[in-house]
Amino acid sequence: MLLRFPRRKIAPFALALAGSVGVQEPARSQTLAETSVEVRTQLFFRISDAAAQRLLPPGWQANPAASGPAQGANLIIVLTDRLVTQDAEGRPIPGGAGQALVVAVPGRNPATGGAGPVVVAGFTSSPEASPGPYGVYVPAAITFERTVTASADGVHRGQERWSLSTGEGERFELRMRHVVATPTRGTLQQRAYSGRNGEFHRIYQIDQGTSLLRAAGTERVEDFAFSAAGPRLGSLFDGSEQLVSVLSLPWYVRRVSLP
Repeated sequence: MLLRFPRRKIAPFALALAGSVGVQEPARSQTLAETSVEVRTQLFFRISDAAAQRLLPPGWQANPAASGPAQGANLIIVLTDRLVTQDAEGRPIPGGAGQALVVAVPGRNPATGGAGPVVVAGFTSSPEASPGPYGVYVPAAITFERTVTASADGVHRGQERWSLSTGEGERFELRMRHVVATPTRGTLQQRAYSGRNGEFHRIYQIDQGTSLLRAAGTERVEDFAFSAAGPRLGSLFDGSEQLVSVLSLPWYVRRVSLP
């Protein structure tokens, strides 16, 4: 059976990491760096303004979405299962497959006009992917499980479990069960910046499927539990954080270029 998904320009809440939409740069100024195929789950949180600001490089300000399901979220956790990453010639990139947890802050730099997700931390199951292009990834032990089952009434449910730990004491656990919905297919272009060097960015061209699982007025999540601890993650999740929305991206195909 051929499944057809509606295709449209993705709304701001559905961005791969959140941030500005529709950034256009002349193709001649870009150099293809890599392509990747991934499956993602994204968690949008509201943490204290001071905590979000401390994560950003000099000159940058937190820039949470002003509207939409991710309104007010100033921290994004991206849980990604990287199926393949290839260089510009189509060769597999060492460390380009495996799991990762990415921490990003939607930000803007008033002086330069730059805006988009700022990648401030990352944990990867592939040591070769550390420190990564943004200079912030560290190796971690990551296990995960993702399943989809159908009940007698024909409802499909997805389950995910993620567990992360590092030698420095970082810990992250997630358990989630949700009703599977038909994803919306969309495309977007976006810049992503480094939390270590705010002048460095890459340009993403993305084709993805998006399913909103939780937000104001939408609730497909039936069971959800997470915990975080450690020098970095524990300082962000101190019990005062608020989960704003949850997105499922059953496919995420990305071309990454350098300006």
